[in-house]
Amino acid sequence: MVVVIISAIAFVIPSFSGGNSGTLNVNDLGNLSSAPSGISVTGSTIYINRSVTVPVEMGPMMPNVSMYSFMIWGQVNPELVIQPGLHINFMEVNVDNDSYHNFAITTTPPPYPYMAMSTMMNSGGFQLDEPMLPPQSGGFMHYSQQTFITGSNGTYWYICTYPGHAENGMYGEIQIV
Repeated sequence: MVVVIISAIAFVIPSFSGGNSGTLNVNDLGNLSSAPSGISVTGSTIYINRSVTVPVEMGPMMPNVSMYSFMIWGQVNPELVIQPGLHINFMEVNVDNDSYHNFAITTTPPPYPYMAMSTMMNSGGFQLDEPMLPPQSGGFMHYSQQTFITGSNGTYWYICTYPGHAENGMYGEIQIV
């Protein structure tokens, strides 16, 4: 965790610790689909009150759900409301069968341009930027994970920075409160 002191006011800035990557099969993914106890899912908002692993399906292949979506515990592009000071292990899984996806956290709100990554890299707006994960193949889905340590209250956005994906709606809001 990084603490920045400005004019005798301390702000705690979110930080990240190293993660890992690999592959999952469909059964592995099914084991991650239910919200654990202590996590509240209300409509399209998920309240996170404890440190937890948050499985993020990227490009869900479901009827009436855009490939430009994230799915978290059955919710499409939900708002995440997280208490400060928690360790949130985001586990991103590319479930799409024909497109690369990634998971990035930024302070830049929508709307997003076609080349969201290059625009935000120039403005320094990324808090986390995971690598692009290839589409599933042979029943195996690629995943990557990183731990996000929430800081002080603030608003963030999770997005896919593959060209055109955030522009087409592949993003959601994170509130640290």
